[in-house]
Amino acid sequence: PVSGGLRYSSVHRPLKKDLDAFIGDDNHPVATIKLTDENGNPITRDGVEISFIIARIVESGEYIDYITRDQNGATQAASEDEGEYVGQGGGVYVYTFATMLPADYNRSQTHTVALYGEKTIGSQTWVSNATFNLVPDGSAVRTVRDIVSIESCNTCHDPLALHGGVRRDVKVCITCHTSKIITPEGVTVDQIDPDSGNNIGFNIMIHKIHMGEMLPSVEAGSPYFIVGFGGSVHDYSTVVFPQDIRNCTKCHDESLATQAVDYKNDPTRASCGSCHDNVDFATATNHPTVQLNDNNCSGCHIPSGQEFDISVTGSHTVPLRASSLPGLNFSIVDVKSAETGNPRVRPGDHAQVTFSIKTDAGDVVDIADMDSISLVIAGPTTDYNIQDYSGSGVEVPGVDNFLREAPEDAEGPDENGNYTYTFNGIIPDNATGTYAVGIEGRKVEMVGGENLILFEEVEEAGRNEVS
Repeated sequence: PVSGGLRYSSVHRPLKKDLDAFIGDDNHPVATIKLTDENGNPITRDGVEISFIIARIVESGEYIDYITRDQNGATQAASEDEGEYVGQGGGVYVYTFATMLPADYNRSQTHTVALYGEKTIGSQTWVSNATFNLVPDGSAVRTVRDIVSIESCNTCHDPLALHGGVRRDVKVCITCHTSKIITPEGVTVDQIDPDSGNNIGFNIMIHKIHMGEMLPSVEAGSPYFIVGFGGSVHDYSTVVFPQDIRNCTKCHDESLATQAVDYKNDPTRASCGSCHDNVDFATATNHPTVQLNDNNCSGCHIPSGQEFDISVTGSHTVPLRASSLPGLNFSIVDVKSAETGNPRVRPGDHAQVTFSIKTDAGDVVDIADMDSISLVIAGPTTDYNIQDYSGSGVEVPGVDNFLREAPEDAEGPDENGNYTYTFNGIIPDNATGTYAVGIEGRKVEMVGGENLILFEEVEEAGRNEVS
């Protein structure tokens, strides 16, 4: 098991104008750390494995790691642990990097020291991550990269733990997972997984992972995967985001990350093209015009506009939350036996279901306007056991405890706005226990207007009611 408890605090010595507190005269970065246990008591380095990263934020807003490695011919960001420690007592250590920064490194850029480490005693492992920002020329830190918070990640991944479980904080992840990297020869190249050819930049890779099976490339038959340590293949082609993928603020939460709004204020080809990977900006394939850089992205894709327009928030409108759509709501009002009128539907009876379809304002939706609607009966509720369910058809052959029918010829609406439908199929003669009735459906709305470049079909799916 992996649990918390090992703490690192980046307690860098006060900066002086000569910068020797962080970058030595020989251009080797120096970091001061303090190791404590889960109760805050100082501990020694015995049994503690720590890796260090030194990276800077460049003009694009991304990090570039100074430490690199060759991975099957591709240059990738890396970390180091072969530097020199000098103990100061009380759990404090001064670490001098083995890596030496170039003579012409930019002293006005934000630099970040990141570290991750672990200590194992028996079957128990303690893990901790830490980062520290500064500008080597002694000026205040004004440029940071804080677009997504680990607290957002951990609302689903609790905890987020990669590369053996020791990388736990997005602030550490983004120092290595950048879309570009500089080779030892000084050439800026895409940072890729050489086995798949996929870019491992955080803004690209994470979008693609969460898009998963909905990626246009995956839908076209090309799997999305990354090859990891020891040749392990991580195929994300079947990943399904557990809510509407257009809900950008699930990850980009403004209350948790200071730059969370960058997703809409600063759109880029890399970020947008990571999900819309059938777009080629260089040739204008699936895009109105050629875009060879990001300078004009926000000219058309402004941060916010109307729902369903081409603004960033507009084009990511979640239909179920759209105020411009009437809404679609199902309700099962009553279920009874068509033969007896009794709420107890017996084996051999036909179930009669009364239901409503209404807008958010409570207006009745004409069933003839529905693009799809189905009523389902299945049981017993303790174990549906519908292995042969195919997802289509009125009734699944060989399965007598499941009925699915389209109530397009339902009677109504009555004075209360309700429809009534009697199943053609019967409850099985050998039925026991409790059966459930459900309703599902969708309605397509056409949205558009003078401020919208394109008219778009939008599906409204009702929240499925089960009774």
